[in-house]
Amino acid sequence: VTASGFTEDIPNREKVGGPQPSSVTYIFDRQRDTVYSISTKEIPGIKDLPDYLKDYPKELEARKKANEDRKVDISGLYWNGDGKYAVVEVNSQDNKDRWIMKLNVPTGQLSLLDRERNEAWVGGPGTGNLGWTDNTHFYYETEESGYAHIYVVDVVNDTKKQLTSGRWEVQTLQLSKDKKTFYFTANMEHPGVTNFYRMPVSGGTPVKLTSM
Repeated sequence: VTASGFTEDIPNREKVGGPQPSSVTYIFDRQRDTVYSISTKEIPGIKDLPDYLKDYPKELEARKKANEDRKVDISGLYWNGDGKYAVVEVNSQDNKDRWIMKLNVPTGQLSLLDRERNEAWVGGPGTGNLGWTDNTHFYYETEESGYAHIYVVDVVNDTKKQLTSGRWEVQTLQLSKDKKTFYFTANMEHPGVTNFYRMPVSGGTPVKLTSM
């Protein structure tokens, strides 16, 4: 019963699958005095449809006929230390894909560094843990292996390296100020037990610091 005595609607989305707002990310080039958008058309898999649509033949057929790009949200603009490279995170609004993309700032074009696809839901521990270890290496977490682990990608040659692995997950992640060490919490010993670890940014065996 509300204070007014009447039914009152809460201003929120009724369902996760309900309509969501769309957005376009623009770049303002002060030197050229021009504005242009970041292009998402070349993102690998931008037209890929989620598997659940196979259970809804009419909707699947309509979506295939429309052949539209999926709606995405671009978050973050991560510049490296010398301002030569920029990286953005792109998430599909259907929550099936997350892309780490290198941004060509003068053109607004994107090139792929990493793609995570999950027919259930892209997310989980470590979402949002990403940044630069130096001017050419970008770190992030992904559940590509089925568990949330730390990866580093070289933005020059697009090669990536998995730094942690196993049937456990990195839950929180912090890069040291000198950018030489990762500090993180993980349930390495048991799914319900969290401990604190450190590891060089180049990888190696994590060292347990304390129990939590």
